[in-house]
Amino acid sequence: MKTIIGDNIFKNFIEIDYKNEAQKQNYIEQIYQNKLDGFVTRGVLSKEEIREVLAEASKVKKEDCLPTSNGRLFPYPYATISDFETTLDGYINKNEELLRLPLEKFKNRIQEFFERYSGSIQAKVPKVLKSNRPGAYGTFRFFMPKMGGLFVHCGYFFQEEHAIYFDTVEEMDKEVQFSFFMMLQYPENGGNLTIYDMLWPEVNGKDIFENNEYVLDKNKKRVYLEDVKTFSVRPEPGDILIFNGGPIWHRVEEIEGTKPRVSFGGFINFSKDGKELFYWG
Repeated sequence: MKTIIGDNIFKNFIEIDYKNEAQKQNYIEQIYQNKLDGFVTRGVLSKEEIREVLAEASKVKKEDCLPTSNGRLFPYPYATISDFETTLDGYINKNEELLRLPLEKFKNRIQEFFERYSGSIQAKVPKVLKSNRPGAYGTFRFFMPKMGGLFVHCGYFFQEEHAIYFDTVEEMDKEVQFSFFMMLQYPENGGNLTIYDMLWPEVNGKDIFENNEYVLDKNKKRVYLEDVKTFSVRPEPGDILIFNGGPIWHRVEEIEGTKPRVSFGGFINFSKDGKELFYWG
């Protein structure tokens, strides 16, 4: 196996139990300080709580979701913002639809989770400047079977492609971005998160989107994805995974069977002074 950026990105990855008070530590702050690569928290939601969230999410009409090549998203993600008028208004309206769902307990649990593991850093959802209200605290993603999973990507690539979003919310540090998601339902097979041992901008992301087979390194040589070291993660329903998804390339493997893969997640950025943590969808 070839390594583009070093010997296994995820050499410092841990699992913790949400109910274990002794593990109530500043793990997110440790990722921010480069002391930790990522962590998965087991049992953030119980089976009954998962059923309640899925029941409400399943009531969202398909026409209120954003259709994608692999399923649908609710509410609309920040990538749909292309101007400060119509598309920003649409983004704000869809955020409001999420907030209107009877998921207050779920919303509070997400907030409690970030407070529990952010240490001295204050956790909050960033405000959208035009509405002066918090944006979406995450996004529901429905991956449908036999639709290809999610292509190789990283947070910084989306930042570059959709930079306008960061002009629409309160100021955040774009240099540090993590990914988070909670698994709600797994398909019968597939749907694992695969993390590649390569970093932005060591490779050219646009080549991945064109062929999904190889990337170009700094010398413009092809490096085939099948030859890159990988780390596979499969959180169970009710678990939350956080990792440094801004610079680290990753993908969701194809969904197999009859059930969709359902998750809720988004991104984490920080204030310029590092005293605030923003989580958003």
